[in-house]
Amino acid sequence: MKKPPILIAISTDILLRNFVQSGAFERLQEEYEVHYILSSKVSHRGVFGPAYRFAGNVQETLLRLTIRQHLRELTMTRFQELSTTWKISRKRVPEDTLRIYNLLSHPKFFPFVFGAAEACLGYNDGIEAVIRRVKPVWILLPNMCNDSLAVDVIKSARKMGVRTLLLVNGWDNITSKGTIPYLPTLIGVWGEESRKQAIRIHGFSGDQVRVMGAPHFQHYFSGLVSHRGEFLRMQGIAEEKKVLLFAGCILKYDELPLVVELDNAIESGELAGLHVLYRPHPWRHYRDGEEEFLNLDLRHTTVDLQVRDAFRESITKRITITPRNFLPDLNYYPSMLNAIDGIVSPLSTIIIEGAVFGKPSLAFAFPDGRHAYSGDNFIQFQHFKEMMALPAVRVCRDRKFLVEHVRELVSMTRDAELAKRQREGVRQIVYWDDKTYADRLMDVLSEPDGVLTS
Repeated sequence: MKKPPILIAISTDILLRNFVQSGAFERLQEEYEVHYILSSKVSHRGVFGPAYRFAGNVQETLLRLTIRQHLRELTMTRFQELSTTWKISRKRVPEDTLRIYNLLSHPKFFPFVFGAAEACLGYNDGIEAVIRRVKPVWILLPNMCNDSLAVDVIKSARKMGVRTLLLVNGWDNITSKGTIPYLPTLIGVWGEESRKQAIRIHGFSGDQVRVMGAPHFQHYFSGLVSHRGEFLRMQGIAEEKKVLLFAGCILKYDELPLVVELDNAIESGELAGLHVLYRPHPWRHYRDGEEEFLNLDLRHTTVDLQVRDAFRESITKRITITPRNFLPDLNYYPSMLNAIDGIVSPLSTIIIEGAVFGKPSLAFAFPDGRHAYSGDNFIQFQHFKEMMALPAVRVCRDRKFLVEHVRELVSMTRDAELAKRQREGVRQIVYWDDKTYADRLMDVLSEPDGVLTS
């Protein structure tokens, strides 16, 4: 008997890594004939083996991508009261552009502007041809909520009567990426907090939302981690050191002076016995004037081995490394988080990942004195409110207290009961249980047929 077909639409390399490479779809072959459709933006296609079926490629034109990006910004302007992230992010929009967004997002104009734009974009003929040919019983959309491919697929699927399941990639996506213009049949979110936000912000009904966890966190529950000493030796760090992971920010934030400040405090004895493992964000936006960092002799700081070459290339070539160029292996993360004692960071998802291991964190929420859109803005983002509520997360709002806060963080690393509460608290943000993400996905697809969204 022929298995019912499923279509999976993937728009970026990050989604390819976080869902395909993580094994999120590994059980689908048991019950379904699985087909993939890829955006022309996906470059790491080598991860697919010969057993994968490809239904086609979608050419996403620059014009279409640009219009959809403006529509996302327009919706965030129109509905900014629903998410502090949307409201604060208006500060990074150029003034002239923001004036236009403010005008077009006025309640009198917005429905006509949005409707006219989508009418002009129409339906994607290539996507509809694939849906007609494959005849899927479900279309799965691992996504950051509303990129152009996801909008096109859901828009066509609703017209053609095909069920869709949007699988949210990031814990912040629900509150940071703008509205979802066409609701899928179901949405799979990270945890209870994002379930509430999907209902409040995007208008999903409770029975449309499934709490599923994060597929790329599955490695954290496998038990496959290197011994702490082995990992630290690989980095060139003495095992007796207490190691703080300095997790860099993807957005422009002048974090390197803070790395230097911590190194100096360790050298002076203020933070004796510590070592900093500096992990620049793999896809950090390039910042001017960082070249001198490569020539500094920091005795108590090590740049993380996995991202070291990409970091050096970004600085020397003055470029932003993208997922098309570099996709860090997910198997590396559990050993790293097991080896470190605490985290300092200008606000990063890795604070959530560390919390899964019970690690305490110190988040920087002070301006860097260089970028107008900085740490004091980031801390107001909607999703960081959930993170700040974790029992072992502290916030530094004034740089002059940085060393003092780090001392407190070090004392927290010795509190086993706090680590337990940290691990339990983060389950509100990212769910896990004895099943794998792949198991939970199969459970959702095996539910009785739901009612299609209109």
